Amino acid sequence: MKKKLTVTVGISALNEETNIGTMLRAVLAQRGDNFVLKEIMVISDGSTDNTVGKVREIKDKRITVIVGKKREGMNTRLNYLFAHFQSDVLIKMDADILPQNESVISLLISPFLENPRVAYTSGRLVPVKPTTFIEKCINTSRFVWDNVRDELKNGNSIYSCAGGIYALSKSFARTATYPPDLWTDLGYPYFLCLTHNLLFVSVKAARIYFHPPTTVRDHINQLNRYEGEIDPLKKYVSQKLLEKEYRIPKPMLYKYMFLSLLRYPIYTISLFFINTYGRLTYRYSKRNRAANWTMIRTSKRTFT
Repeated sequence: MKKKLTVTVGISALNEETNIGTMLRAVLAQRGDNFVLKEIMVISDGSTDNTVGKVREIKDKRITVIVGKKREGMNTRLNYLFAHFQSDVLIKMDADILPQNESVISLLISPFLENPRVAYTSGRLVPVKPTTFIEKCINTSRFVWDNVRDELKNGNSIYSCAGGIYALSKSFARTATYPPDLWTDLGYPYFLCLTHNLLFVSVKAARIYFHPPTTVRDHINQLNRYEGEIDPLKKYVSQKLLEKEYRIPKPMLYKYMFLSLLRYPIYTISLFFINTYGRLTYRYSKRNRAANWTMIRTSKRTFT
């Protein structure tokens, strides 16, 4: 008989009334012969809208909603999930995403069954069809970065860690508590895997949809959050290891940037200037260098 893993889906939600219901129904519709969906834990991180009400509208005994009265940040909420879930695997999902099909969970947990050293897996973020100019600009960067991700370390590099959806084994999650001064949840589990001789696996086929920002301001706010990802990690990861894992061979990067310029010249050039401005603002601003980062409001749109 094929082994099945028990799965907890954990969600930290801040003012997600627009999509949380759709997202939860998509999770409940997941199918596969290698897992049992044991629970869905939703933590409202000080939401001031009807996020909690939308969760409670879905009558399924596997759903638990925890109401946080004030905003404490995603990493604090994730630490609670890491310590309290009771399944073989925890799958962290953002509240503003949508699984592409009913096999995402099954695909995401398959590596845990194939190799006992696998502690951390990640899905692939896929933007919805762009409609605005800024979305089309952002999509050109996806062309570059998706190709880079697929080449580096056979697709299993730090750049393949997707914050929107990832999975941790129970034993690993119990050790993966985020320090209070980290403001993103991407790099830390990856480096823990490396230091504990465990494996990270990117599952490219476990695809989820997301809405990119539709304004320059929101794009820059999001860019600044991830531009500063390395800074707080320096307290917990050696400089040598950080440099090694974040290094991208210049010929590889320039190749895909050149191809992007040939295919999408207007969007590529526009994004270059937007990102240059965004990086300059990061140098002189402390905005988004905290767990309570600026909310990217235009990414919280309804999936149709």
